[in-house]
Amino acid sequence: MPLRFEEARTPRGAPLLIIRSSGLVALADAEAFGARVEPGGPNHMWRVLLLTEKGIEYEPEARRYFPTTQGKYLGIAAVVTNGIVRAAINVMIRFAGGARDFRSFSAEAEALAWLDSLPDAAG
Repeated sequence: MPLRFEEARTPRGAPLLIIRSSGLVALADAEAFGARVEPGGPNHMWRVLLLTEKGIEYEPEARRYFPTTQGKYLGIAAVVTNGIVRAAINVMIRFAGGARDFRSFSAEAEALAWLDSLPDAAG
C-alpha cells in the first residue's frame, strides 16, 4: 500500500499520525487517509508527519482529494528529501488554494519541531 499509517507521539507527547508514502498514490489511498482524519475517525485533529520516499507519485484524483481533508487535522509536516518532489507537492498545495496547516521540510527533526509548536485544537 502506498500509504502506511502508524500512530505515535511527538517529542512533546502530542498524538501523531505518521504516514510513510511510496509508489503511486491512488484515490483509494487518499480516501483511506481521509477516513482517519474525518470527525469520528481515529486521528481526527491530530498532527500528521508525512514521510515520502523517492519516486512517490500521485494520481490526479488523489491530488484533487487531499485538499478536501483540510481542517480535519492540526497540521501536516511533509519530510521530502527530493527537491523535485518537494516542489511538486508545494505546487499541488498552491493550486488547492494554499494551506497554512501544511509545511514541507527536508529533515524529520525540523518537521517534528514545527508540529510540536502548533496549538492544540479547541474543545
